[in-house]
Amino acid sequence: MKHFRFLLLLLSLFQIIASYSMKMVGGVDSSTDREALLAFKSLVSDPQNALSGWNISSSHCTWFGVNCTSNGTRVQSLSLTNLALFGNIPPQLSNLTSLKTLNLYNNSFFGQIPSELSRLTSLQRIILATNNISGTIPVSLSDCLMLEQMSFENNKLTGLLPGELGQLPRLKILDVSMNNLTGAIPSTFGNLSTITNLSIARTNISGKIPNELGRLHNLVVLQISENQLSGEIPFLIFNISSLEYLSLTQNRLVGKLPSNIGLTLPNIRELYLGRNGLEGPIPTSLSNASRIEFLDLSSNNFTGPIPLLGNLKNLVKLFLGSNKLSSTTELNFQVFDSLTNCTQLEDIFLNANQLSGELPSSAANLSVKLQEFCIDDNLLTGSFPQGFERYQNLVALSIQQNSFKGQIPKSIGKLQKLQRLMVHENLFSGEIPDIFSNLTQLYLLNMGNNHSASYSISGEGSSSSSNNSAFRGEECVAAMVRVGLSCAAHSSKERFTMRESLSKLLEIKRSFIGF
Repeated sequence: MKHFRFLLLLLSLFQIIASYSMKMVGGVDSSTDREALLAFKSLVSDPQNALSGWNISSSHCTWFGVNCTSNGTRVQSLSLTNLALFGNIPPQLSNLTSLKTLNLYNNSFFGQIPSELSRLTSLQRIILATNNISGTIPVSLSDCLMLEQMSFENNKLTGLLPGELGQLPRLKILDVSMNNLTGAIPSTFGNLSTITNLSIARTNISGKIPNELGRLHNLVVLQISENQLSGEIPFLIFNISSLEYLSLTQNRLVGKLPSNIGLTLPNIRELYLGRNGLEGPIPTSLSNASRIEFLDLSSNNFTGPIPLLGNLKNLVKLFLGSNKLSSTTELNFQVFDSLTNCTQLEDIFLNANQLSGELPSSAANLSVKLQEFCIDDNLLTGSFPQGFERYQNLVALSIQQNSFKGQIPKSIGKLQKLQRLMVHENLFSGEIPDIFSNLTQLYLLNMGNNHSASYSISGEGSSSSSNNSAFRGEECVAAMVRVGLSCAAHSSKERFTMRESLSKLLEIKRSFIGF
């Protein structure tokens, strides 16, 4: 019995000590968090006084940008965004050992990322994007095994991408875009089995795209554009069926696209492969990628016909310019007839190819949302289609450097939002009708080098005589050039002032356009 009472007494004493110890630990940790935050405040410039309420007269859990655990003691989130905070990131933040979110987005922090942050073993999100942070990405951050998001984009980071980051078992978002990194994409990134967003754009990295990235079967966004990447795109990349956004634009990539790309990327919405050295035909299977909205294959070496894309009902922007695509009148009819089904289409760029034959009337029956229509620098012939007044949202019409003949359609004069009109270097003849009275937003116009000795711009029903409102485009351009040369004159005595320039331009406007 005595032994039993002794055991009860010992157990009670242990519970009292344990309870007291827990309170002491909680108090110490809470005090440590407060001290870490006050150290942060003392080391950072705060031009907006956002941290003015951080003082000892109130609980740190009530301070601006601070969020604590449910028991109101430990800091679990520090979010200070868009505040113009200035200074180094204090290493004292590593004392916030319960921290799950550190968000310092869009401030003016500089210096290096403190390696001490690797002590934050509960950290799930670290967002330091849009600052002036320099130095390398600490390898030690790979010790933060709970990390789900690492956003360091738009800084001044240098050095290699640490391959050790591929060891993070829960990482979903890794964005280091818009930095000045070097080296290659680590093959260990293929181990990031939970990642959904991998963005390494505009970082100056080089080398080949690792085949291992094809193992990232949860990937939704892959953005590695505007780098120095070379070699072929691993076909396994095109087998990631979860991809919705793929951007490899402006690298040095070569090779062909897989013929079944439209079948293996069923969820793709934005596909950017422009400004590379890709070749071969554009796969017809792209017509099966029915969710696609933005398709950019421009500035490559693609050959053959334009595939029929009428199944892409959500297509908004189509960029196929600066390739070696070819066509005939018959193919043109098929392509544009198909595109009439793309009712969301806003921009179509087929410029700088080898398209030949006539442009069908269906080119004037595309989406009423059309804003830019660019088919310049091809081999197109025949009359330009009537009916473009349908496109009341059109801001750019670029058809120069073809062999269109006949007259420029009067319907162009009804495009009140038109800003850029480029029809030079064709075979247009006759007088240009008065299409300018409604084009009040037009700022770029080129109609030169067409096939007419008496090329003039006049109102409807007027003759080409110099005694009426007719005038030659060359005279208008020459007058504006004279103003430009006077503005750029080396001698200040010969140079027009802004007032004189404006006066001369208004005079040209009245003389040549009449309003």
